[in-house]
Amino acid sequence: MTAAAATTSLHGVREAEHGLVTHSLCTVSAAGFKERVGAHHGESFCDAHREAYVTPDAVIYRYLELISSAGADTAALGKLLSADADLLMRWLKLLEVPASFAALDDALSRLEPEEFTGLAEAQAWSVLPIVGSARLSLDQWMGVLRAAFLAEVLAEADDAASLDPTDVRLRTLLAISGVQLTNDPLLAELNDFRGINPALLEDASLELRIFAVVDGLEIGRESELAAQLLGLSEAQFQPLLETAEARVRRFVEDLEINSDTGADWAQLIWLRQQVSVVTAGLQGCRDWETFAETHTLVSRSLFDHVPLVLVQREAGGPLEILGDGGTAVSIHPNSTTSHVAAATRSGELTQIREGADLAVVDRQLLRRLAADEALVMRTPDMEPAVVLVAAADEDIDSENLTQLYAQALARPASLLHAGVEASQGAEDGQLEQFRSAEQKRLREIVHEANNPLSIVHNYLHILQLRLQHEPEAAEQLALISSELRRAADVFATAREVPKQVQVKATAPGEVSAIDVGHWLRQITELHSGYAAERGVPLNTDFPETAVTIHSQQDKLTQILTNLLKNALEACVDGDDVTVGYRTGVYRNGRLGAEVVVADSGPGLPEEVLANLTVAKRSSKGGDHQGVGLQVAFALADELDGALDVRTGAGQGTTFTLFAPIDPLTAQPA
Repeated sequence: MTAAAATTSLHGVREAEHGLVTHSLCTVSAAGFKERVGAHHGESFCDAHREAYVTPDAVIYRYLELISSAGADTAALGKLLSADADLLMRWLKLLEVPASFAALDDALSRLEPEEFTGLAEAQAWSVLPIVGSARLSLDQWMGVLRAAFLAEVLAEADDAASLDPTDVRLRTLLAISGVQLTNDPLLAELNDFRGINPALLEDASLELRIFAVVDGLEIGRESELAAQLLGLSEAQFQPLLETAEARVRRFVEDLEINSDTGADWAQLIWLRQQVSVVTAGLQGCRDWETFAETHTLVSRSLFDHVPLVLVQREAGGPLEILGDGGTAVSIHPNSTTSHVAAATRSGELTQIREGADLAVVDRQLLRRLAADEALVMRTPDMEPAVVLVAAADEDIDSENLTQLYAQALARPASLLHAGVEASQGAEDGQLEQFRSAEQKRLREIVHEANNPLSIVHNYLHILQLRLQHEPEAAEQLALISSELRRAADVFATAREVPKQVQVKATAPGEVSAIDVGHWLRQITELHSGYAAERGVPLNTDFPETAVTIHSQQDKLTQILTNLLKNALEACVDGDDVTVGYRTGVYRNGRLGAEVVVADSGPGLPEEVLANLTVAKRSSKGGDHQGVGLQVAFALADELDGALDVRTGAGQGTTFTLFAPIDPLTAQPA
């Protein structure tokens, strides 16, 4: 987190009282930090674990490593971003999502690999420090993390809270760092009420009170505020504080950063970016000859001597020097004497040195390099192998440069191994162009649709917190929230264009016990507003006998939503819709329940009845795509049920959904 990105976290009066001048978030004097934390643990939290911790710049270096690997792990990336408010802020703004691990992971997973790589590198450049400078001191960075994890622990400690503790940690990290997000109202509240008189927060939401406590770490008032705002005594609060500190240690250790305290991380970051820029030209190579020529040119910008590239033409075959115009050098990967072969098998950076006991083939390579020593590194995650042999040079950072350059060779070399050609059949090219355009269009649609869904979902969460003492209202809001998540899941399935047109069953869901009457009342209430808008009475006809079935509620809801929406849209003035169910129904020897959706509308025409399970243009016109009934029939079949229809001209339409008490294809969760 750069000092420029930070904002003063204390009001001038509080600064004057404690003699602090705040230039960056969580910035306090080193002595002040040690005094407060040492009071609990006898020494500075950061000093006690300094050798086990990495710096903020090391996080950026790990970030660059992570985004450069093929098929970047979005979960690992999200975790790493939660260690750096600058990077996290830029990604959340770019993807237009609130401070939520789930929302961030979902948005990241929607990006295409090429799209992701370019965007990820751009975010790194936006926060990279100037060589030789640091964005935050270790004490400052650890102070921010400590506050964030303490907020998470405090959120967990309240059993009655409906907060997601990990998301509380994210918002605290951002708010402590002065970050504002236009589409995150919860974060906005943390920023808006920061520094307010604690007495005015006593009836505020739990997250605001928690944030006031962790913000008090900066001036040593955390224990006092925990007692005042959370009702935690000193004896109750101290174990929570220790738990938070332990989590910070584990978190940083789990980031998988090589915590070499002697590393010049800023210099390593610059070196990595330099390699990335210089080797960009390798990405366009369409054959090995062009690759060899480009490698010769770009490597001269990095190394004093052009490294050798050894390539296996096929898996298990010999390693040969790429572009070798002289006497052929061939190394079998199973050689027991060649150190180059051993490095190929291990994948580890290996040094070879001229000497009488060195395999002759390795000595030949050293002569090609006109060097007495060389470093050998296999490109990661590649088969057949590509191996880099670079002359060791004391004037440059040979070890890191060799590893970084070998990583940069991986993608273009893997494409050549896969037989990618510059020209392909015109027909295949046009088809791929169409698929690419359609995928882009669908991703944009899904992205834009999810933006308002996310905003509505956040506001629903706020309403749930405010109405948590009104069970009926809270239940209705929870149902609406569930429907929004289901809508987002449906959108997510539409973002890719399949290479082959085929009908697939939807993924199996969780089977649970469903009170049919309670479930139908919820769904009917959800549609009551739409029915009122259309002027169609929506009635219910439920028996006194309750019935419980075991099924996948999401899919049942999707079926009923389609049927109910179709019925309401089919009705005109004077028509009505009735929803009901019957118990004790047997079908094909199986006990179940029947759910009925009946309307008094005009009925379905013959041409529609003849194609109920086939996608078609809807007879309702407008934006209707005619797939709702197709989806309903397919889902009923997946749930071991059945869907029937009775209709007549001017007599209305009745759909009957049979759902067995226990399905054959799944067991209750």
